[in-house]
Amino acid sequence: MGNTFPGFENFVTSQGSAHARIHQGTFYSADLFDPALASAGVLDMLIRPDASVSMHLRFTLAAGGDAQVELFEAATFSAAGALLQPINRNRITANVARGLLNTGPTITAPGVKLTHGLLPGGSQGQTVGAVGSSFEEWVLAPGVVYLLRSTNLAGQAQPVDIQVDFYEPIGKLR
Repeated sequence: MGNTFPGFENFVTSQGSAHARIHQGTFYSADLFDPALASAGVLDMLIRPDASVSMHLRFTLAAGGDAQVELFEAATFSAAGALLQPINRNRITANVARGLLNTGPTITAPGVKLTHGLLPGGSQGQTVGAVGSSFEEWVLAPGVVYLLRSTNLAGQAQPVDIQVDFYEPIGKLR
């Protein structure tokens, strides 16, 4: 049997699912950064999967001091805020995410809390940076509105960054 890739005639290769999704052109990233989020301030990202496909999402939060991260389902809002354009991690495809991400929404009700986490950033006035992430991906339901919220608990303004990575399966809801 012939091989179209010279030098790889007798090799079996494997790759992780995220790597495969990048090659398929269905893996996206977006980042939301506030260089000085006020004490007790919130940084909100509205996540709106398209009604035709699920969104498989992981998030990471980095903060300069104590912070909290929460993920809510069925959030309601009066204004979506500014559109945050996800970047396709495969830079040679024209695919764009079907789901929408927004920054600065006006939230009327956060919805049902699915998870929360504390990023301890120090004690007794000694703040240091902290990073936390979701353990594994969340499979978000098509057409449901989610809210990813970070709250600065440091007692002073701190930089806060929310990073989301997600894929949308091709041709199916799950």
